[in-house]
Amino acid sequence: MQAAGLGSLEIIYDHSPLGLAMPARQITTGALILREGRLSEIPDPPTESSIRLFVSTPNELRQFLKQTPSHLGYLRGQNHSGIFLIENDSDRLTVQLKKKLSERGAHPGVEGYVGCLSWPFSYNDLSKAVVAAGERLYLKRHENYYKSIAAIREVETLAMHDLGSALSGNATADEMGRLVLEKCMSVSGADAGFLLMSDVLFQEPLPDGRSVKILGHIGNTIAERAKRCLSQSINLVVKSWNTSAMPLFQYLKTQGRAVAWNELSGHLTPVYAGVTANIESAYPIEFSYPKESYHVSNYCAVPIRVPSGEVIGAVVLVNRRSKPDVYLESVQQCQVDVREFSLSELIMLEALAQQAGASLDHARLIKNLKTVFESFVQASVIAIESRDPSTKGHSVRVATLTVALAEAVNAEMSGPFAGLHFSSTQLYELKYASLLHDFGKIGVREDVLQKEKKLFPRELSAIRERFLNLERQLYLKCIESYLDGLMRRNQVPSEADLARIRREVDRVSRELSSFWNIIVDANEPQVVKGGSFQSLAEI
Repeated sequence: MQAAGLGSLEIIYDHSPLGLAMPARQITTGALILREGRLSEIPDPPTESSIRLFVSTPNELRQFLKQTPSHLGYLRGQNHSGIFLIENDSDRLTVQLKKKLSERGAHPGVEGYVGCLSWPFSYNDLSKAVVAAGERLYLKRHENYYKSIAAIREVETLAMHDLGSALSGNATADEMGRLVLEKCMSVSGADAGFLLMSDVLFQEPLPDGRSVKILGHIGNTIAERAKRCLSQSINLVVKSWNTSAMPLFQYLKTQGRAVAWNELSGHLTPVYAGVTANIESAYPIEFSYPKESYHVSNYCAVPIRVPSGEVIGAVVLVNRRSKPDVYLESVQQCQVDVREFSLSELIMLEALAQQAGASLDHARLIKNLKTVFESFVQASVIAIESRDPSTKGHSVRVATLTVALAEAVNAEMSGPFAGLHFSSTQLYELKYASLLHDFGKIGVREDVLQKEKKLFPRELSAIRERFLNLERQLYLKCIESYLDGLMRRNQVPSEADLARIRREVDRVSRELSSFWNIIVDANEPQVVKGGSFQSLAEI
């Protein structure tokens, strides 16, 4: 019947139920105290953690109300004392007595009056009824405590839900890291928090300027990746460490357990019994903050482990506040409203960190897949443009213009596009859809892909050959026609005849040349002029 640290239940009998004599001395078993007493003890204040249930009869209660009618008022609004009545064959709870109890603010199950056991009943019925009444009073006494526990569980469940939603989505490592830090702080009530992670998950350069690996295992550097402060500005003195030279991180990697630092002990201590690793030599993390208005009294470090078993980082939480809405604005308030991280809180943080590790590993896999996909897209664009050099740069230009148009639509605050918005995911899809819009060129025949004009070169060459043949045929026809006429007249060709033949041949050649120029002009990759259609039909 006792929750840890919530006190004891004292059952006080002022009569002998069913004629069974109650022992005169006090019997204590754990959190249950059973003894004889009187209703006159109601005004006496109980101990701070004690809960008293007075077991009496309706007649005894009537006599008590006659002698001291005001004493029942002590039960009004209190949640540490109550009355439970037991009827017998000749002593029943009457309507008049119920009315008196109600007038004095003692309502069944709510204030003072816990309940009544009706006659007839057995000794087992009596035992069960008294125990049930004690439990109701006990729960009423600690209602606020259980409500606070339920609120904590609600926060923890919500944190797990949010991390699970991010895990099933496409959150980046940066977004996931910030979410992990936020949820750990909300669950623990910490005033400040830092996310320390290896460089393999994040794209930003490290403080020392080294380039970040996109693929591969965990690097040798752990650095601050996210920070959140609620009351005042707190910073890490050192923002990047070599993991092999950081005893705290080495302990987190080998033990996989959270550790806490308290100002009174002055060193890091494990929170689990039986942990033998010596981490007293591990120097605590140093913080910088305004000394005149803030003080770091304690912090904890919780490892983040991925499903493969590797520890990829840690969450460092500073100054566990006594209430979620406390604002630490002075050193004195830091000393009063900051309490140590409890074992249950650290266990919950470890469970949350395990979920966070899976989520961050998922984000790392998504990031690696995106990197592979982007490499594939780049290789595809190069392959497309190498097959058709005349369109080099076309895919990149289309992607740039398409994304720019979408961003311009997002910027519109009025007009027909005011209600249209492209999310970051949609912009990402637009970009790569634009880059790959000509991907079908991979399967197009070479002659079709590299066709620069309306006719294939072989088709234009065939037409040109036909024109040349036609020009030769017309030239010969002109000569034959003149020679035939001269022969019928039995005449020798004169210079004038030869000039006429040349003029006729030149006329035919010029006409054919104009026809050819019209065809060549129409073959260009442009809109055909209006008059050219009629000319082509005549040709």
